[in-house]
Amino acid sequence: MTQDLREAVRDPREAVRAKASLPFGFLLERMIGEAEEYLSVMFVARAAVVIRSVGRIAAPRSFGTGFLVAPGVLITNNHVLPDSDEAALTRVQFRYEVDLIDREIAPVAFHLNPDRLFVTDPDLDFTLVAVEAQGDDASSLSEFGFLPLVGDQGKIRLGQPVNIIQHPAGERKQLIFRESTLSLLPEALGTVAQYTGDTKPGSSGSPVFSDAWEVVALHHSGVPDSNDRGEWMDVDGNVWDQARDPHMERVKWIANEGIRVSSLVRRIGEMHAEATGSATDLLGEVIRVGKDAAEYGVFVPARRDPGRPGEAAVPPAPRSLDPRPAADANASAPPAGQAVSVTLPLTITVSVDTSGAAAAATATEAARLERTAADYYDRKGFNRDFLGVRVEMPMATAAIAADLATVAGSQETEFRYDHYSVLMNRRRRLAFVSAGNLRIDAPFNAPRRDPWGFDPRLHESLQAGNEFYSENDLDRGHLFRRADGGWGSSPEEARRASDDTFHWTNIAPQHFVFNQSGQNPELSLWGLLENQVMDEASRERQSVNVFNGPIFSDGDPLHRGLAVPRAFWKLVSVVGREGRLRAFAFVVGQEELLRNLPAEAFGPGRFAMFQVSIADLERRTGLDFGGLRGADALPACGLREGLGGGAMVRILSLRDVVGTWR
Repeated sequence: MTQDLREAVRDPREAVRAKASLPFGFLLERMIGEAEEYLSVMFVARAAVVIRSVGRIAAPRSFGTGFLVAPGVLITNNHVLPDSDEAALTRVQFRYEVDLIDREIAPVAFHLNPDRLFVTDPDLDFTLVAVEAQGDDASSLSEFGFLPLVGDQGKIRLGQPVNIIQHPAGERKQLIFRESTLSLLPEALGTVAQYTGDTKPGSSGSPVFSDAWEVVALHHSGVPDSNDRGEWMDVDGNVWDQARDPHMERVKWIANEGIRVSSLVRRIGEMHAEATGSATDLLGEVIRVGKDAAEYGVFVPARRDPGRPGEAAVPPAPRSLDPRPAADANASAPPAGQAVSVTLPLTITVSVDTSGAAAAATATEAARLERTAADYYDRKGFNRDFLGVRVEMPMATAAIAADLATVAGSQETEFRYDHYSVLMNRRRRLAFVSAGNLRIDAPFNAPRRDPWGFDPRLHESLQAGNEFYSENDLDRGHLFRRADGGWGSSPEEARRASDDTFHWTNIAPQHFVFNQSGQNPELSLWGLLENQVMDEASRERQSVNVFNGPIFSDGDPLHRGLAVPRAFWKLVSVVGREGRLRAFAFVVGQEELLRNLPAEAFGPGRFAMFQVSIADLERRTGLDFGGLRGADALPACGLREGLGGGAMVRILSLRDVVGTWR
């Protein structure tokens, strides 16, 4: 630095004169400090891609984070999903985040499929599980790409930044980057990496990235400070007292910790060697895409084109981390107005105006939804003689008769579908009851297709359609379940019956936690109860009648003009071995889940599930169940009095259900 410049630094008033005497460019921008902080815009572009593969885990007891590591395969922590039973009651939500102007985006939820793949390792604290290919809103899982697990070591060095994409406390997706660094690779453990940066409960299962956005670890826990004896220390420098601080709020945390990807890949290889069936293929895919990424680069996966003789092979376009499907060179021109994406270093979206009919790609689907009243002429509805013993369809009492909707052009109040019937509440736009027949030994069962639609026999203004379920945590909850109704003597009958369950007349708004048996042991009971009905009937080769409905109350909270029920009921009837009719009635409440709509709290709250007498259920619903009162399993067991004058038993586990199925 020249003498003139040193003087100018001491006396800013001389800066202009000093600068004028220096060569051009001498005072242009300079680095401040020792570390170079420049980042290529590629850093941001890659971040925008990888965040799509990270989702929020809504498990029975808690929230967590997970991410896709191959087509149809998700990884999270063992302590988030410890067993396949829990995974079966869990789903993963992608796009649970906010947009550019801080508006909440409607998430896309996918069910897990542990029957296809579920492997777990408590020591390395990871679980791999299959994910259904189609989401609750018919979205494709392929839209969200995947993050390869590269087994090679050396992807990051001590002191380098790490980046973490996570759902802390179950909140909308967040990330930390550049302020968090790799602080330790403990040789004594050999399997973990430690780093600075903040996480919370709910962050378990998050991917930890290098600055190149390669996954280097699976986040799983915090690291407490400890003394020479290995005892944890608190923030005051004393030995931590668990009895006084059971929630670990005063523990002194010195780092966070994740399982190194190299250790995960090694263990996954061992699991692959022991796997059978579909698990073999899916684990093999996890290994394959990781090896391709190691050879060609995470953002340039393998495309083994030999190229023309004498020419260099064309570098492959990004695929594994980009969820957009590859273009089909043989595809025809898009319909009018449809957007087309062209993948370059960035994505440019243009509209192509062609003369073809708009929405041609969805014509088949639309035809399946656009029915007329004439299409229902052969729907027989609920079969009263299905069990071999006459069981009448529930009837409306005088208390609710004025609210019954009628089939267009008639005074008929029963809306008949394949294997079930509905009585509609025209004022609430939801069903009083959905009454269905479940045949266990049917030769055919249909796969799910999700053809949501209105019933043309009832004006759409009297049906709660999809507008009440978008961009919030309300699920389209089936009353008569698709799995219970989608059976038939032929594939065609089973398919039509399955599709019939997707009418809005058979749907009621349920908080997703409730509908998916979501956030704590009590919540899982409703789903377990529904599965228990199927299991018991299968064991005894019995047919079953299932009645479901909301419990309407004048105090139900309004959401977008629709009063959302806070409780639901279920009544199951079967014929035992000796030919005697048995009936079981249950009520479950979701009041706590609806307090903060449309916002959702991390702790979804508690609710209660009861087995009730049918007489009590009649008082609650305004329905008349006729002869089923005499078949009630609860009064038959000597429980005569309860809340509101009816017998009632709190259900804390399925062992609490009163009465003998057989």
